Amino acid sequence: MQIFVQGLTGKTITIDVEEDNTLEVVRRKIQDKIGVSSDEHWLLYGATVLNDMCTLAQHHITREATLHLRARGRGGRLSVGFEFADLQQPREVALGALGPSWRVLRDGLNFVGPCLSSTCEARLQVVAMKVGMGRCDVARALRQFNHCPECNACVVISGCILYACEWEFRGCKMDEETETVVKGMQPTSSALLFSGLGSDRRCWWSYLEITAQRL
Repeated sequence: MQIFVQGLTGKTITIDVEEDNTLEVVRRKIQDKIGVSSDEHWLLYGATVLNDMCTLAQHHITREATLHLRARGRGGRLSVGFEFADLQQPREVALGALGPSWRVLRDGLNFVGPCLSSTCEARLQVVAMKVGMGRCDVARALRQFNHCPECNACVVISGCILYACEWEFRGCKMDEETETVVKGMQPTSSALLFSGLGSDRRCWWSYLEITAQRL
């Protein structure tokens, strides 16, 4: 099948692919066609940063879909921003309400989003991807941690959950010029959810780092 790729200059190219091609293979095909090294760009489908290890089918990319090429910024960041939870409307989540094994949390940072696999028991359910303690560059992590804990298929990360940690958000939204820094502490009695589900709960970030430290 054929798909379209809009390049860094706005020019759109056509490439021949198979549904079971991984995004790593697709990126190599783009490199062969336009000469841009695969190490110098990201691929997006809509607002989703695509994972090299996932296939086109796992990302629900079909015939004549359009992918977007975006340059990597300093430190590998997306130079044009990325979509993630707004972080302005958190809510407490009782641990007993988290449900099945694919929502089991790790102390610190956990990303959340729906599993895309049609055969997974967690299909279209929100699952938790465990990150843990330390500093996390969200733009890079969207590609590294977007695998379902139940079936290992791709997940569209929409937000995050913080549990049993001191935390800090440090980032800048695309429509703002100043850096935002928010700090807090989440005890072990509950978890703090920044869901990102729903367009009113997401925004575009120039960059965003989340740091979690032990209590």
